[in-house]
Amino acid sequence: MLTRRLTWSSYALMVAQGFLIYSVSYITPYMESELRAPTWAAAMPSAALAVGFLLAGWTVPFVVRRFGPGVAVRLWASMGVVSALLLGLADSVPPVLLGSFLVGLMGAGTIVHVISAFAGVSNGMYLVRASMWSVVGGLIGPLVLSLTARSADWNTGLLAMIPVSIVVTLVAAPSPAHVEGRAPSAGTAPVSPGSIAGTSASTAGTSSAATSSDPAPVTSGSLAPTRVVALGRNYRLVWVFLLLSIGVEFAFVAWGAQVAVARNDLGLADATAIASLFVVGELIGRIAWGVPRLARTDRRLALRASVGVAATGALLLWLAPSPFIAGLGLLLGGLGIAIQYPIASSLALAHAPGAAVRASSVINLASALSISGAPLLLGFVAAAVGVLNAWSLTLVLLAVGLAVILAVPAPPAAPPPARD
Repeated sequence: MLTRRLTWSSYALMVAQGFLIYSVSYITPYMESELRAPTWAAAMPSAALAVGFLLAGWTVPFVVRRFGPGVAVRLWASMGVVSALLLGLADSVPPVLLGSFLVGLMGAGTIVHVISAFAGVSNGMYLVRASMWSVVGGLIGPLVLSLTARSADWNTGLLAMIPVSIVVTLVAAPSPAHVEGRAPSAGTAPVSPGSIAGTSASTAGTSSAATSSDPAPVTSGSLAPTRVVALGRNYRLVWVFLLLSIGVEFAFVAWGAQVAVARNDLGLADATAIASLFVVGELIGRIAWGVPRLARTDRRLALRASVGVAATGALLLWLAPSPFIAGLGLLLGGLGIAIQYPIASSLALAHAPGAAVRASSVINLASALSISGAPLLLGFVAAAVGVLNAWSLTLVLLAVGLAVILAVPAPPAAPPPARD
């Protein structure tokens, strides 16, 4: 049963999660200018964050089983305190990397807590609300960093999440699903590390297919099915699209401000503020997808259109003759990327009947690989040929993504729900 304490402490934790995850990527330009990191290493915080998410696959279940859900949720909140302190006071690269790693662990633990608490309640309504609070945190992050960079040190804005995380540490309530010994439903769609907002569409798009296609009933107290079901070619195609899409998302987040600086000779504080428009675009896109008429659009058609919008944004940012056009490019980039993760996740699970659990796990692997790989790849290329030339790689990724999604056929029709 949900309580106000559980609900609002979870929402506050999601604000901190979104704030810290996006802030890790938005400090990329400051790594080079303030900490004198080489260009290729400027995106290493995003890689450290991704390592945290990867290790969380083993760490989070162990902590919940060993210490209980109450201790676990307080641990994730306290990691928010420590990571914000490390990042907010850092004067060298090592504490930034350690703080980013802890943000990854904290973010993954938060996702498990929120999904287990909300996924099966009110048809996912509370999960959607939690996802929106994460996006709000992601939007506040660059604005706070931009504001404090003008009046104090470049990273002091990250300290703003310490009071929020301390309060959550003191008042957080454990998930009742975990208290009762239950795990999240096998049909729960995977969650984008960069923004849990992706669950709003993917949960709605996959719940019926996932729960009806598992080879054996998976109750809330059971483990995943032991039989390993092979994932077919169509699933793998959508997985590749997700790999490319998430890579483009974090290329925008980690390098968008740098491109705006290089093209328009902006100060970093101004560029960081403009970069928040990318998150605004994501927020608008996900709210719009909640409109029933749009939500009924063919998923493959929606993904193809979203690639076009994202490519337009990347091109405008690349060629922007003014800060206004750069901001418009970031807004369109966020608008295009907004629906790609949730819709593509839904499409991937529709092409993996009988393997919802394994398919979800493999999608999370794509997230970790993209978050760690794409920003670093752009960093290495930028070190060799410059930031503006390196940005052309995002258009290449989007072009390949379009080719991949064009090759994906319509998924098989979901079987009708069983009648009592």
